[in-house]
Amino acid sequence: MLTKRIIPCLDIDQGRVVKGVNFINIKDAGDPAELAKFYDEEGADELVFLDITATHEGRKTIVEVVKKVSSQVFIPLTVGGGIRNVLDMKQMLEAGADKVSINSSAVADPSIINECSSEFGSQCVVSAIDVKKIQDKWIVHTHGGRKETNLDALDWVQDIEERGAGEILLTSMDKDGSNIGYDNELLQKVNDKVNIPVIANGDIKTPEKAKTVLQHTGAQAVMLGRGAQGNPWLFRDINHYLDTNTKLDAPSINDLYATVSLHVQQLHEFYGELMGMRIARKHVAWYLQLHSGYICKQLCKNVDENEKNITFDDKMVINKIDSQHVQF
Repeated sequence: MLTKRIIPCLDIDQGRVVKGVNFINIKDAGDPAELAKFYDEEGADELVFLDITATHEGRKTIVEVVKKVSSQVFIPLTVGGGIRNVLDMKQMLEAGADKVSINSSAVADPSIINECSSEFGSQCVVSAIDVKKIQDKWIVHTHGGRKETNLDALDWVQDIEERGAGEILLTSMDKDGSNIGYDNELLQKVNDKVNIPVIANGDIKTPEKAKTVLQHTGAQAVMLGRGAQGNPWLFRDINHYLDTNTKLDAPSINDLYATVSLHVQQLHEFYGELMGMRIARKHVAWYLQLHSGYICKQLCKNVDENEKNITFDDKMVINKIDSQHVQF
């Protein structure tokens, strides 16, 4: 039995990490190598990189991103997106990936699972499945969730196990990026059908939900997407909660400022000075929105009790960051 794992999923688009809700509304979230290094240091057990538009736009996963990341982090790295055959998988493994995720191409031609497993071993083959519940069935979708198939997910997982996949990466499209947890019913049913490890993807924001999934669905790992990008402290929080059943103290407002300002500086370096401030302000507003309740509480600590209902103002915090942390 594998140890329970906490895995960040970094969705890649044109060499940048993006975020989104239900596979839409994609926004930039940072540099892959910088985020991967940060999550490694914060206690992530593995990393998953998914080139979310590679299949849709006919592109292959960016090899240079994999090389750069694998040279800076030393935890297992899984890469997926646009993998169509044994040669594509070989390219990713040679670039530094430990495992390769196959999704749309396996649905189109299931024999690719047999071929990759035979060539590299089942431990290198991860079968990613995007599932959406339609009426009373869980239906497999491909091409980043854009194409519905006629495959029943519960039948498909048994087929891919028989073909040699070593692991299943299961995404509930109904839950993905929503911060409301995982589809526990789906996870339980899939785990009842197969004997290989299942990674639960869907997204969470709290350690309690991660523990529920790991304890009650049979999943061997939880994958964190948008929740992790909005809360980089989530990995240590989950690991601490799994070990002790107690929560760590929330990060200080200075920690939040420092993390946001670093992200803004990286955006500025990537986009250039002209676009940096405009894009940075948009991203800071998004980031702070995720933590607005906590930040508001911190800002109001020294306010008179009668004024505790003060309205949170993004601009106030953005201006504070501009003046104290970010130099353009």
